[in-house]
Amino acid sequence: MHRGKCQASNLSDRADSGRPARHGAVHSHSHSHSHSHSHSKEGFQVKTGDYAETRVKLPSGTGAWPALWTWNGTSGSHGEIDSFEYHADNPSTLELTNHVNPDHLFYKNAKTIANDGWVTIGTHYGANSVDWYVNGVKVFSDGTGVGANWSAYLILNLSVSAGKYHPAPQGNIPITFVADYVRVYR
Repeated sequence: MHRGKCQASNLSDRADSGRPARHGAVHSHSHSHSHSHSHSKEGFQVKTGDYAETRVKLPSGTGAWPALWTWNGTSGSHGEIDSFEYHADNPSTLELTNHVNPDHLFYKNAKTIANDGWVTIGTHYGANSVDWYVNGVKVFSDGTGVGANWSAYLILNLSVSAGKYHPAPQGNIPITFVADYVRVYR
């Protein structure tokens, strides 16, 4: 089995309004500034069998909605797999969702998931099961997978809730989301 790595390091994203704040695929790209939009010139996509991992500092601001997810615009539910979604009003919970072959888990752990806390989240996009990892421990296998020929862009972003599902921000306090790295192993 060939194992390659695509990586972006020291990413920082700050959102001021609206979902989605940023879209992009990450591939051998590194930067650090307030508003980021990263994508590869090659159109890099994760595919069946890949493992994606990110280490992030979860935000604490009301309305913060960071996520690592996939999108291809064509296949079932547009190829969306949520490696994680986080809402600061539920500070010990990560939403882990397969929209391609629907299944999900609200993973709760107050010791490892917290506002302003660092966490490592990984996802293996298996044909028959998508597996989610938190700090190196498998926490969920959906048993449905993505199928043999799935591929999608990998997106790390910070959105801001408009108040429909989670509280909207109050005032004009900045919301900051920091990523140490995003890596894809093939």
